[in-house]
Amino acid sequence: MGLIANAEGLVPLVPGMEGPRAKHVSEVFRLFGFKRYGKAGVVDYILGAQPGGGVFVVGHCDDPIQTPYLKYYKLGDGPYYLFYRPYHLCHLETPWAIAQAVIDRRPILSPKHGRLTDVYAFAKRDVKAGEAISHGIGGEAFYGLVDRAAPADADGRVPIALLEGEGEMRPRMKRRVRKDEPLRHADVDLPDTFLLRAFREQEKLLAGRPGARES
Repeated sequence: MGLIANAEGLVPLVPGMEGPRAKHVSEVFRLFGFKRYGKAGVVDYILGAQPGGGVFVVGHCDDPIQTPYLKYYKLGDGPYYLFYRPYHLCHLETPWAIAQAVIDRRPILSPKHGRLTDVYAFAKRDVKAGEAISHGIGGEAFYGLVDRAAPADADGRVPIALLEGEGEMRPRMKRRVRKDEPLRHADVDLPDTFLLRAFREQEKLLAGRPGARES
């Protein structure tokens, strides 16, 4: 969702998104208060809904020419409209996306709006001072929550992707972080990995993108 947010100029309404439970994707109309968003686009998700494994987007339209057609094609009275696909075939879509980027030099997504959001590390458990972190994403010490980059960076929070080690180099905790607390740069020593250097370089490249400094 962080990738989608940066590509499309969207933000989470709250850190980690709302993520309500639903029986069917059509329940989004009562689960989300779209009027709260104003003109901002928002990333979010639902849990447990049918059709399982699908993807959805809710769009707004009040155009007097388009709305009668949308109603005619059974999408409702609006002004909010639900579009969804009842499957998400990662094993096919991932290699196709890689091939398109390598062969055609055309990415599926690119951060056209700069680094509006990132995914920040929060402790899954109490993490001790001196502890080495083997993995960030999918590791047993931290989980990630997507958030707006400007306030999170100002608070010193660490993107979870930077917790990946390289060879024998591992991030090491400088002080204890309690369960569900955010990890801050003052809490951890990050080794000088290729990933960390690439992240810093990317920050510079994205700084000039439209919306990159928005919060």
